[in-house]
Amino acid sequence: MTSIDLQAKEIKPQRNTYTHVARYIGGDKPATRYQEATMGAQPTQNFHYRPTWDPQYELFDASRSAIKLEDWYVLKDPRQHYYATWTIARARQQEAVEANYQFVEARGLLNRMTDEVRASACQVLMPLRHVAWAGNMNNTFICAYGYGTALTAAANFHAMDHLGIAQYLTRLGLAVDEPGVLDAGKNDWINDPRWQVLRRLVEDTLVIKDPMELFVAQNLALDGMLYPLIYGAYVDEHLTIKGGTAIAMLTSFMPEWHDETVRWVDAVVKAAAAESEANKNLLTEWTLLDRSRTGGASACRRNRTRRSGPGRTGSNAKHLQCPRRKNWSCHLTSDGHQRQLPLGKKSCPTSSSHFRRTRNPDRWSMPSSQTTRKLRSSTPPVW
Repeated sequence: MTSIDLQAKEIKPQRNTYTHVARYIGGDKPATRYQEATMGAQPTQNFHYRPTWDPQYELFDASRSAIKLEDWYVLKDPRQHYYATWTIARARQQEAVEANYQFVEARGLLNRMTDEVRASACQVLMPLRHVAWAGNMNNTFICAYGYGTALTAAANFHAMDHLGIAQYLTRLGLAVDEPGVLDAGKNDWINDPRWQVLRRLVEDTLVIKDPMELFVAQNLALDGMLYPLIYGAYVDEHLTIKGGTAIAMLTSFMPEWHDETVRWVDAVVKAAAAESEANKNLLTEWTLLDRSRTGGASACRRNRTRRSGPGRTGSNAKHLQCPRRKNWSCHLTSDGHQRQLPLGKKSCPTSSSHFRRTRNPDRWSMPSSQTTRKLRSSTPPVW
């Protein structure tokens, strides 16, 4: 009878990771799935042709941005999202949203809301479908024209998240009211003067050609203002008090998503700023300008349902050029009004700051006749 001698033998791999990954992680050592899916994945040489629509650049070209980095893979995602982990995380959140919808529908919570709360929720949230669509477009642009998979892959995931948010808002509108509420939201977004400051800001971001400048404008400034304001101050603190708990449950993904993605946005900006003083100064300039403009849009949005009466305003006027319309400037006067003024006019003698940017497509039209917006940016929101 033959005996079989079974022995365990350790087979040592010839290498622990891919060569292009090893260059980024400090030698041949085990790499995480995120590192293998991200580090060095973008081609850097041997391109066959330049883009026919923009031949001054290579297909992947770091010079598209004014931000200069020795290694663009320092812009890592602290969440370590690659396709598998991102889809798993979003699938779990989708299950939570579905559970919330089942809970709300089973107990008829939407039917228990007053008409006032229902109308308020639709008036505020439905136009934001178009803001989320712009967020999808902008992050898709960052994915297409940014440099380094660490940035572009995360931007692509972020773009799809914005698309999902637009779909969640659509589903909310159909659950709360009739399908016509979607058309009403679109009409408000296009025609209601109270939305036009935010709409102008959103549309201006659509023509930024520097992917890092767009990253700051969309993900740091605009989203950083909008999500705490809408889903924190309005939904959680205002609607729930008036019996709109169902709205808070059905929009629970948005504040949860924002809290998660803030880690990535902050990490990217910090890493880029730490590279050089020039990067830091440029990012600071972009952030100051974009936050000034989002602050104005935020104030207009708070005034959308504000009760009439006097409000406190700042004592100093601010004169900020709208960054993608070179012949016009945003003027926030001491009496709390925002006006669109041609540059060079002597109508804002109390200007305290003036930032100038050169990116301005000729195809954009001049401001509409609705050139005066009432702002009380220091007044607490009264919805």
